[in-house]
Amino acid sequence: RRLQRRLAATGHVQVSDYLRYLQSHPAEYERLIASFLVKVTEFFRDPALFDALREQALPELIAFAREHGNELRVWSAGCATGEEAYSLAILFAEALREDPDRFNVQIFATDLDEEAVAFARRGLYPSASVAGLTPELLARYFTRTNGTYEVSKQLRGQIIFGQHDLGQRAPFPRIDLVLCRNVLIYFTPELQRRALQLFAFALRNGGYLALGKAETVKPLEAAFAPAHERLKLYRRQGERVLGPIIRLKETRDGLAGPPLYERPRRLNQRPVAGHPATQPVPVPATLPTAAQRARTRSEDLGNLVLELAAGVVVVDASYDIQFINSAALRLLGIYKAALGKDLIHLTTSMPATALREAIDAAFLAQSPFGSGSETVITVETVLSERRQLQISCLPRLAPEGPVDSPPRRARVTTVLILVSDVTGKIPEPPPAIDGATRQAHPDHTTRVQRADQESLTAQLAHVGAINRELLRANQELADTNMDLHGANEELLVGHEEAEATTEEVRTLNEELQATNEELVTLNEEMEATVEELHTANEDLQARSQELRQAVAGEATQRQSSEAERARLEAILLSMGDAVLVVDATGAPLLTNAAYTHLFGSLTEPIAAQDLDGHPLAPDAMPQQRAARGEVFLMEFVIAAPDGSNRYFEASGQPIHGTQEQEQEQEQEHGGVVTIRDITDRSLYRLQHQFMAQVGHELRTPLTAQYTVLQLLERRLPRHTDDQQMAHHVEMALDAARRMRKLIDDLLDMSRLRTGKFTLKLKPVDLVALARRSIESAQAMAAGQTIALDVPAETLLVLGDRMRIEQIMMNLLTNAIKYAPDTPRIDVRLRQVSGSAELQVHDTGMGIAAADLPRIFTRAFQSTLARDVAPSGLGLGLYLTREMVEAHGGTVVVESAVAQGSTFTVRLPLAPAH
Repeated sequence: RRLQRRLAATGHVQVSDYLRYLQSHPAEYERLIASFLVKVTEFFRDPALFDALREQALPELIAFAREHGNELRVWSAGCATGEEAYSLAILFAEALREDPDRFNVQIFATDLDEEAVAFARRGLYPSASVAGLTPELLARYFTRTNGTYEVSKQLRGQIIFGQHDLGQRAPFPRIDLVLCRNVLIYFTPELQRRALQLFAFALRNGGYLALGKAETVKPLEAAFAPAHERLKLYRRQGERVLGPIIRLKETRDGLAGPPLYERPRRLNQRPVAGHPATQPVPVPATLPTAAQRARTRSEDLGNLVLELAAGVVVVDASYDIQFINSAALRLLGIYKAALGKDLIHLTTSMPATALREAIDAAFLAQSPFGSGSETVITVETVLSERRQLQISCLPRLAPEGPVDSPPRRARVTTVLILVSDVTGKIPEPPPAIDGATRQAHPDHTTRVQRADQESLTAQLAHVGAINRELLRANQELADTNMDLHGANEELLVGHEEAEATTEEVRTLNEELQATNEELVTLNEEMEATVEELHTANEDLQARSQELRQAVAGEATQRQSSEAERARLEAILLSMGDAVLVVDATGAPLLTNAAYTHLFGSLTEPIAAQDLDGHPLAPDAMPQQRAARGEVFLMEFVIAAPDGSNRYFEASGQPIHGTQEQEQEQEQEHGGVVTIRDITDRSLYRLQHQFMAQVGHELRTPLTAQYTVLQLLERRLPRHTDDQQMAHHVEMALDAARRMRKLIDDLLDMSRLRTGKFTLKLKPVDLVALARRSIESAQAMAAGQTIALDVPAETLLVLGDRMRIEQIMMNLLTNAIKYAPDTPRIDVRLRQVSGSAELQVHDTGMGIAAADLPRIFTRAFQSTLARDVAPSGLGLGLYLTREMVEAHGGTVVVESAVAQGSTFTVRLPLAPAH
């Protein structure tokens, strides 16, 4: 489908035309490749896998790193636009938050798409990309700039982005964790095996490999053990072996494994007459290295084997084909992909038992190539005609242990199978000759047998020569392979050294960057210091100018005084309180707009009165007291034109002159009066006084009324016929109880405001007190059942029994009043953390979230409560909180609309004697 879209975009119909178009348009070729690259990723994609890594893999990796240099190395293969790599960095940063400086975390993030890698390296993502992250992670590891989120410098410093091809590039060594998710599903089986070989070499023993949900390690199952089968999480196991780096190419006969480069000529090879390559190759000034010579020798021998007429097949112990040339494919009748497949089952044209026995016999041999130990069988196969094939199976021995530690023990790893077509060269067995014929023609029989024997001997000699040539070539291949193995180890060591050098350079670059940032910070601090010095210098210059002006003379002093006066007037005008400055005679010197607004002009007299309504004497007026230099604080009242009173508070402070002036005049020089309107505060105080007086005045007649009603209720016969009279008396008693509760609340609030609220502290048993309170409250319940849950032992607190009972009754009556439809009210007593905890829970209307912060304030009723009981004063919960805090405890509420409320009171336990 993607190829069809590219064809439509370029206007081509046939694929062949489009391929020719690509040869002359490299930009279109790049776009085609980019359209096949998959970049579907997001932060913490597949959360279950990251949870498994956090809970299972990371603790093991961190514990291993603590014992091996505190280094953690991670590889994100196929990282696309970088979200997976940054997710890994966040995962490790969260796991190492307690000691991040002790660990060196390096994350290698690679992808084939260079544009995706460049995008990931910038670390800038839109808000939609980070929508799945929590606000804490965003605040900790990202910086928001112009609607985008930038990854923090700390995370970017841990990740190395680079372009990498899993089919051709070398792996990263000493890796603890590899994530390659949803990449292998797009590979062929051969390329999947190649990628798994890279990961097996890169991972240390015990390291983790995470694959996608549709991927598996079956192509290299022996190297990985399942750690979490469902999440495709595996652990590295077994020997650390690097698989062969082979680029497969498609041939007419199937897949073959020689390199995809042409056979190079030797350095001193001369052009052959008639050969297309007519330009000579110059001999270099320096001799080639051992690795270069081994590589050239390997290429020559590989091409020689490919060009042989005899078939060559290399199989391992599982009979899987490791190498096969075109002649072997043709002779064995194999017309499909053969590399990696089972030779015994792949070739159906020859007996499997004989072929298996020959290969097994070679694996049991313990001599290297060229020693003469070989197994030869002759079989017949039916292709298009009757043919005879000669099969030679030769063992290949590989040394065990390091290359530089001889002598080394050898073992058979692969078997070389040589296939030769000997049809017509080995004669058919002669027909059977009966005894009469043999006696009649003895010379003829002898001659036939001798001729057959000589022909067979010649053919065997010819085949033996071919075999010896192949054995010599194979020995050279083995020697070349050993040289290449050593060169490969040298390259790996060089690669690791180069990688270490790159990391050191990168670390040095980061240190230089940090030093540069410190220098920039220091430069900014120095600039700030210079600015402060400039400011101080300017202040000193201003002070010097003021001193020069002070010495200039009397006129300059007068001008300075006027400027000071103007500045003082500006300050006074900006004040909200009325300010009046008077001299020693009481004459006003300065005032502000607030004074004019309250009292008019300075010439208008102020008719002030004391708090009892008596006019103030002239010498008791605030300005006269300030003129005498008094320090005072007084209150006075001024009658407004509408008959109401305004209350004011005046404070005075003297104005001191210089010491010389005070010695000359021996008197103060006036004062400053600040006047503040306290009408609202005074009215509030009068309100509390009125409420206290009303409470006391109402309590006496209410007590008499309540007593009379109780007597009347007792005098009524229990079985009276006048039910209406009994009902009226009960209603009057209920109203008297409510009135007494309201008056008690008013008096308690007044005591709290005036500081007369006292407690009589004694040990109180909360369990017994709770049972008594519930018994009283149950009589007032409107059909609710009050359930009590208390511990078996007693709970003693140091408190006032009457006030604690009042606290319980307030909470219970609230639950009864505001949860009329709830069938049950639960009361629970517990000992929690050295405190006694009382909880009252109902399933009534609940409290709105907006009202919860003000539920314990004075005279406040929630919106839902006003609809149920509009006559309340809103003092019950206020008094409850004040009384609980007076006992050294706390009270909180948890509630939601239509889900009920739970009030929790905690009081300190009484000390043990």
